[in-house]
Amino acid sequence: MKGFFRLFFGKLFDKFEKPYYTYVDDYVVFSNKAASLLSFVEDYEQKNLLKNNPGFETALSYLKSSSTIFLYTDVRKFYFQLKPMMNPATWNEIQSNKDVLYSFPYWTMQIIGEDQSASLQYVMDYSPYQPEEVAVAIATDEDDKEMNEDAETEKEQMSELKRFYVEKFEGNVLREFYPEGALKSEAEVKEGKRHGRYREYYEDGTLKLRGKYANNKPKGTWKYYTEDGKFERKEKF
Repeated sequence: MKGFFRLFFGKLFDKFEKPYYTYVDDYVVFSNKAASLLSFVEDYEQKNLLKNNPGFETALSYLKSSSTIFLYTDVRKFYFQLKPMMNPATWNEIQSNKDVLYSFPYWTMQIIGEDQSASLQYVMDYSPYQPEEVAVAIATDEDDKEMNEDAETEKEQMSELKRFYVEKFEGNVLREFYPEGALKSEAEVKEGKRHGRYREYYEDGTLKLRGKYANNKPKGTWKYYTEDGKFERKEKF
C-alpha cells in the first residue's frame, strides 16, 4: 500500500513507501525493510530481548517506570553505526577513544515532563574494557581450493522468507530454527548457495553434525555427534 507510512505517521516517513509487517502477541510491527523486520523476529524468537539485557535491567533500577522520553543505547553495538553520522575528523577522534567509550557499554537517558518543567536522569554503566585477542585461522590446502560455482543457485528455489535470511546475513549465513525458536542449523551461503561450513544442532543446542558444502552438495569429511555431545561417526564425501 503506497504511502502507508506517511498516511499514519506524517511527512517524516515520506521515503518509506512499502511497509512490511508481522504480528507479535497483541502488536503489529512495521518496518520499511524486510531484512530489518526479520532481524527483529529472530531476536524475539531467540529471547534476545531488551528486558533480558543485564545493562538495561541495571539502568532501569535507577529510573522511574514511566517517562516522556526514554533512550537506551548499547554502545558496543551502536559504535560502528556512528561512522555515517560523522565527519572524518570526528570519527577519527571517536576511534582514538574507543577503549573509553567501550568502558561505558550502556548509556541510558530519561526525561520526565511535569507541568511546565522537565527533569533529566542519565545513567552510564562503567565496566573497564579489555580488548579481546583475535585468533588467527590457518588455512589448509583443502580450504584454498577453488569451489565450483557453476551450479544453479539455490536462491532461485528459496521461499521468500529464506531469501530474507540470505539478505539479512549479507549472503553469508543461512539459519533455520525449530518451531519453538531454537537454532536448528547454520550454513555459509554465497550468492544463495550453500557454500562453506555447515552446522546442525539438536533442539537443546548440542552440536549434531558438522561439515562443508560445495555447490549445495556435501564435501569432505562430515562428523556426527550424539545428543550427549559424544562423537558418533564420520562420513566422507
